[in-house]
Amino acid sequence: MLRTAAASVTAAGAAVWAAERLLTRSRPETRYGRYARWVHPAGRWRAAPLNRVAGSRLLRLPGERVPPVAFVSDITDVVYVNYVVDAAVSRPWSRPGWNCNAWASAATWPS
Repeated sequence: MLRTAAASVTAAGAAVWAAERLLTRSRPETRYGRYARWVHPAGRWRAAPLNRVAGSRLLRLPGERVPPVAFVSDITDVVYVNYVVDAAVSRPWSRPGWNCNAWASAATWPS
């Protein structure tokens, strides 16, 4: 019984390995996009199992039937700044005709 279980686990592992190799050839790793390598931000040893599962081509295969989402936006020529900057300081950096949306003066920000 144990020998049969070990044989079936070995056969399943070999089938998964062969499928991964085949899918890796037809879906090569890219630097960006859906075939880019996924890396968990945790340390190398704790995240290794998660990286292996997330990078599996065989586990991604069922999700490939779903079309990728195309983001469409009519917003163009916008610079998003994620820092609180005094409006007087940022105005010289903007092009003529662009506006600087100042939400509040520096005096109104809580200290």
